Amino acid sequence: MFEPLRPTDGPIFDTHDLHAMIRAMATKTKRTYNLSPETISRVRDLAEAGRLAASQDRVVELAVERLYLGVQAQEEAASWARAAEDPEFMAEMRGLEAAFGELERWPE
Repeated sequence: MFEPLRPTDGPIFDTHDLHAMIRAMATKTKRTYNLSPETISRVRDLAEAGRLAASQDRVVELAVERLYLGVQAQEEAASWARAAEDPEFMAEMRGLEAAFGELERWPE
């Protein structure tokens, strides 16, 4: 059977004053890219005008995010186009529409 330690059983370590120092991890990473002077000028103009973002870093982040989402949308559209040409997929979709089509309509 387990018995709790008593002060006379050995050394007791007082840990009430120990604190863990938890610092936030860096969310940004410094990178160096070779950009054309025209691109640098455009990024600077967009940031300085404050039309798009408050900093040059944010301008670049927004541009990359927009490009990334555009590429994803194109890839998804291409997948749906290929699926529309697949007879097996289209037969399955017709079956699903027949089985669940009524659930997709608003009640009258």
